[in-house]
Amino acid sequence: MLNLYGGLGAEKLLVERSAKPAENAPDGTMLPRFTYVWEQKVFDPINRHLLAHIHFELKDGRRVRKAFTYDWRMYTVPELSDALAEAGFRDTEVWSEGWDKSGRHGNGTLYRRTRLDHSDTWIAYVVAAR
Repeated sequence: MLNLYGGLGAEKLLVERSAKPAENAPDGTMLPRFTYVWEQKVFDPINRHLLAHIHFELKDGRRVRKAFTYDWRMYTVPELSDALAEAGFRDTEVWSEGWDKSGRHGNGTLYRRTRLDHSDTWIAYVVAAR
């Protein structure tokens, strides 16, 4: 199973902030409110190289810069399917999450796809069988 990220929004430089509320940790302590920051720093359309970072901004003003870094090539679904076939996998399927009634949030259920809308951003999974 391979995870893919794509769409027009996946190919542009951007910074997205998402505020997360305080919540209880498994040990009962309260986790602080923070902002999750996704930064797409570099995208090269020739080789489809993406450099992205996750940062955290805490309520008390502290920042955790580059808590995670993603430095990868963004393969397309056909490229991955072809590579899997060359590696001996006989079948590939594409799956992605469905949407709620508003069309803005995932519904938590994955569906097998034969086509995928080219939305601003999408996440899909390529599943291969031998």
